[in-house]
Amino acid sequence: RKIFFEMNDRQKRAINYIQGLVSQIQNKTKTGYIPKEKSYQIFSFLQKIASGYIPNEEEMEHIFANLGTFGEMAANVAKIKDIGYETNNNRLDALQKFFKENSDPAIIWCKYLDEVKELVKVLPKSRAMYGEISLKERWKMTNDFNAGKFRYLIASLQLGNGLDFPEINLCINYTTTFDYINRTQLEDRTDRIISTKQTTVIDFVAKTSIDEIIHQVLDYKHDIATIFNGKRNSNSTR
Repeated sequence: RKIFFEMNDRQKRAINYIQGLVSQIQNKTKTGYIPKEKSYQIFSFLQKIASGYIPNEEEMEHIFANLGTFGEMAANVAKIKDIGYETNNNRLDALQKFFKENSDPAIIWCKYLDEVKELVKVLPKSRAMYGEISLKERWKMTNDFNAGKFRYLIASLQLGNGLDFPEINLCINYTTTFDYINRTQLEDRTDRIISTKQTTVIDFVAKTSIDEIIHQVLDYKHDIATIFNGKRNSNSTR
């Protein structure tokens, strides 16, 4: 299930501004293409903006530097300051609205560490799990969560392997990536053979943003995997 929400005006202005800079660069280069490494960086930047983060001038300069035309656009990049400073995060608002109507314990997966640290501050009865947490503490936290000692476990995407939550039936992807295998592994943390409940998976998606493209790709990969697994199972029963 996908829950769609509108980005705030500042996010929309930031994304439109960066896309405008990309168009300028493409028009000024001979090939019209941006180097692959820079493309990945810009794409990741657009996703961070959709998640609620707005870059500062120095970060913008780092991304667009060494593209050949950056010197001509330095003054334009400085206009990032003109985007404004709205503080509301519509993704967080959508999540809090969802929890007002759903009281089940949930594991919340986040791509960015800043999101993990933000959510654990605003969600009651929650704990955060990320890279700096020791393995011993992760296991203790997992056991406490399964025992119902707190309601929300907020975790970085990279920490899903090896952890099981058989008593949890609500899995929330606050932000996600193109990595379909990693995503299915995260969902499997709650959807195990020993689980007593069916898992519900919720995705939060910013409208007209990189989020929608990511989910289109994930849906396509899911369809391919379904076809492949169907054929493999068919062959194995012969």
